Amino acid sequence: MLRLHTFPPSSNALKVRFALAELGLPYEAVEVNILRGDQRDAAFLGKNPHGKIPVLEDGALVLRESDAIVAYLGDTYGAALWPKSPAARAEALQWLFFDAANFGYAGRIWWADVITPKTGRTGPAAGPELVGQVATDVGRALGVLETHLTSRDYLLGDFTLADCSVGVMVNLLRGTRLDTPEAFPAVTAYRDRIRARDAWTAAGGKAIEL
Repeated sequence: MLRLHTFPPSSNALKVRFALAELGLPYEAVEVNILRGDQRDAAFLGKNPHGKIPVLEDGALVLRESDAIVAYLGDTYGAALWPKSPAARAEALQWLFFDAANFGYAGRIWWADVITPKTGRTGPAAGPELVGQVATDVGRALGVLETHLTSRDYLLGDFTLADCSVGVMVNLLRGTRLDTPEAFPAVTAYRDRIRARDAWTAAGGKAIEL
């Protein structure tokens, strides 16, 4: 059985849980509580020297990096939710790389705006200079998404596992200083469609809203 090292409020872990739920794949969830410091345990560092989640184990294979895991699940178990042709698969990978390149630092803003007020736990620094730069970068990325999604419901038209990654990250912006739904109506409609999916609920999507 697949084994996923995860933590409910982690957006990167949610991408993988979302993909697994969409595929209907059973798996063993191993909680790595990053608030408690579990990610620094020697046993976990043996699986991911970076000390980050998620980590997926499939037999002898140990995979880290959420978007790589989503691509692996697509290639191995994807069926109708992952493109079969090289061109369409490359397009799906393009959106996974887009996600990794443009939304990484948004997690710091989310932590400062959502997690800290509700738990009192501070995360990585998210001062005005970083917020300004991230807002510029994320705004540019959302502009690209807005244009793309104006004429389609999902990234490749029909839902694919690529939407598990990008859909999580655009939902991570909700309730933060980066949340500007009026500026990006197509993206806002897209993130609402993502949250309405049964697999979103099954994967614990509400955990990133806390």
